[in-house]
Amino acid sequence: MVEPSNPPPVKLNENHRRSISITLQLVDTALCEWDNWAKGQVQSGVMYRQQDTFSPAQKDALRSKIANIRQLMLQLRDDLQLEASVVATAQTIVGQAVP
Repeated sequence: MVEPSNPPPVKLNENHRRSISITLQLVDTALCEWDNWAKGQVQSGVMYRQQDTFSPAQKDALRSKIANIRQLMLQLRDDLQLEASVVATAQTIVGQAVP
């Protein structure tokens, strides 16, 4: 577990804040997918199918690592005063479907 820190506020310009925020959003998106896998939730379609190959012990370890990473991300978010992104599902579909 990450211990709370009280560092002085970090002064970042807007470009740095945006880059860090986007990077953390991408990591968090991956964590969401990994968390689903750790729960045994896989995707299946007509031409694409995921197969659950994690053992129960591996799933427990994965969930623990995800929780630790998210704690670090919370600390970074708070220390750097970043805002969470809220993305509408409709926007996501359009973004993925339109080249």
